[in-house]
Amino acid sequence: MHIISLAQETSNDSPRAAAIEHATYLGGYQAGYSGPGIRLLLTAALAYRSAVAVHRVDTDPATLRIAAAQVNGHLLAAPDGAPGTDPVLIRGSLPYNGRPLPLVYLVWREGRFAYAILIEGRRATIRTALRLAVEQDAQDRGAGSESTT
Repeated sequence: MHIISLAQETSNDSPRAAAIEHATYLGGYQAGYSGPGIRLLLTAALAYRSAVAVHRVDTDPATLRIAAAQVNGHLLAAPDGAPGTDPVLIRGSLPYNGRPLPLVYLVWREGRFAYAILIEGRRATIRTALRLAVEQDAQDRGAGSESTT
């Protein structure tokens, strides 16, 4: 598990989103995994002072364009059944050993918390990202995370 600092969280944001995060970001973490067919699986959870703040950051058009460009991707409509509010789906690819590997990045919000699943590798499909996001969301709710303040 890796703590996500404010500097890391704002490093790829638009100036508007970075200003919001400087005022409201409380902290976060990410955990990674690698296995057959998955070069990288990251899961992340971030906490903010308010649901309004995380909504403004996660829906900032400039930040979404930056995120998509970083993974040679594009924004897609979130799939039916995506957890939370404001789900964002990016599909792209990153080079590995001279070849592009598919990547899927799904972000959603529950109250003042933002969550993400990023998968890179031949098993990086929207269906897999959705399944993992639903599982993570259920676990986070079961752990009693505060979702409405």
